[in-house]
Amino acid sequence: MITKLKNPLILSPHYQEFKKYILDVEFPWYYNQANSSGPGFFGHVLIRRPEESWGRFPQDVSDYSRKIVDLFQTIMDHNNIEIKSILRLNLNLVCPAPFGKQTTPPHTDHEFPHYNFLLYLTNAGGKLVVGKESFDPKEDDVVIFEGETHYIHLPKKDLRIALVATYI
Repeated sequence: MITKLKNPLILSPHYQEFKKYILDVEFPWYYNQANSSGPGFFGHVLIRRPEESWGRFPQDVSDYSRKIVDLFQTIMDHNNIEIKSILRLNLNLVCPAPFGKQTTPPHTDHEFPHYNFLLYLTNAGGKLVVGKESFDPKEDDVVIFEGETHYIHLPKKDLRIALVATYI
């Protein structure tokens, strides 16, 4: 089930500065090559997922992690959602759909029970589909769902930038 959360930060100067910084041309984005499992996209890993870490635990890999974890925690606290552990934290930048590719392939982020969090930082659209439910995001929307198989429709013309987290 997709649950839309309240975003208490929309009018916060700290949040607006965060968005301005992330959307700036100086923010470091790294290309993730397209392959058979999905289209290419740009990302900035903040906390690497446990499956990709040598010690099998989430690993903080970015200088930007602390401030963004605080933002994530503020949203979750405001919505009375307890976080035991962040498994993955990433900023994703998805370009408009290339000819012929309209969605990402259905996927599950981890092979064990978890929850997903998405904070949309732009108004590019592109539905999130989880099971038989879909959600058409707007800028500053926040949603969570159980770690089920899901996919997204690629944006039609603008860049979609989102903060993505998985947690338990």
